[in-house]
Amino acid sequence: MFKKTIIIIYLLGFFYLLLPPPKININVKGFKSQESGDTGQIKNIIAAYYTNQPRQKILDQAYQSFNHTYLFGQIKIPLLTYVLEHPPEYARQVIIDTHRSWHFKEFVHWQRESLFVSFWEPAKRNQSLNLSGFDYILVNQQKWKSKVTFYYIRSNPLILQVIWLLEVAGLYLVIILFKQTIIQLRSLLNKPFKYIVK
Repeated sequence: MFKKTIIIIYLLGFFYLLLPPPKININVKGFKSQESGDTGQIKNIIAAYYTNQPRQKILDQAYQSFNHTYLFGQIKIPLLTYVLEHPPEYARQVIIDTHRSWHFKEFVHWQRESLFVSFWEPAKRNQSLNLSGFDYILVNQQKWKSKVTFYYIRSNPLILQVIWLLEVAGLYLVIILFKQTIIQLRSLLNKPFKYIVK
């Protein structure tokens, strides 16, 4: 029974890692950035937009677009998605060291992929740090409240399968060792104590 459970866990993870990536389709109302680095020069950047849409609305769209995939292009498969909020400085480590960010979130599929959403919001930055300066971004002769960048990372599927196999094998060994330890402890506790009386 124990071995069957381990095999089932392994197969579930195996097929989970084989699922195709989600079709990320986020409808941001604004002006699509044509700046260097936003149009494919930086690997994994999907797109960047100048927009006046509320931050939360864009994040909700990103979550709804990322929390499922399609098997054979038709069968919708939900994916467990959790959200991490990072300090904005972390965007420079993930995307590029010149990237500006004021709000940085990551949507994660365990052991598969991540979608990072970075917001650059001058007004909120100035207000928070009590700074003077422009509270908007002027692009294409229009004022925008923020710039949002979508950055997608997917791990190598073959490497993921190897890691998953090692994790399940490690789990199996840990449980076997734990069971052996319990058996040894029981045998020790069941032995009668011998007292030496001088």
